[in-house]
Amino acid sequence: RVHKNKTFISIVWLVPLIALIAGSWLLMKSIRNTGPEVTLLMASADGIEVNNTVIKVLSVEVGRVTKIRLREDRKGVEVSAQLNADARDLIRKDTQFWVVKPRIDQSGITGLNTLVSGSYIAFTPGSGEEKADTFIVSDLPPIAAIGQTGLRLKLIGKNSKMIAPGSPVMYEDFIVGQVESAEFNPNKQIVEYNIFVQSPNHELINKGSQFWLE
Repeated sequence: RVHKNKTFISIVWLVPLIALIAGSWLLMKSIRNTGPEVTLLMASADGIEVNNTVIKVLSVEVGRVTKIRLREDRKGVEVSAQLNADARDLIRKDTQFWVVKPRIDQSGITGLNTLVSGSYIAFTPGSGEEKADTFIVSDLPPIAAIGQTGLRLKLIGKNSKMIAPGSPVMYEDFIVGQVESAEFNPNKQIVEYNIFVQSPNHELINKGSQFWLE
């Protein structure tokens, strides 16, 4: 009888030990599969939903939005997103995020697939050494795609109209680049543009180049 009691006691202690080992293994597996948490600053949360809006890179899902709250400075919203391990080495200070949604502009119609799946947040991997966890999310995708080279220029004009970001930069009848940003400076009464001219089109630019609106 004494022998049987000792055996029973050993089995009783064995069950929680196995549970502890299994729990520790699942915890370590979860930690290995979890990537960084990033904070995304946006003008609004239009189309963004907690646990539904995904984060993608090169059309591959690598994370999901976990929290949305108003920013303390009242200049928009702050979105938290949890990324998985696949994105751990892709997040750097120069990583760029933007919202993918249906859009019509001078370049055509894009994002029609999100009419069914819903808007999502995409990013291009950073290449710098410095890491970061807070990023400003753009409404437009970056003009310079991954690995794309070219020339960025800042243009200043006093035109009575302003063209929108995403508008094409033309050389004769050929598209050679795009407008990245356009802002009106009320103090100087000028419009400031940042444009990107893709390679090898940037070889057309020289000191005598002239730009105008049509």
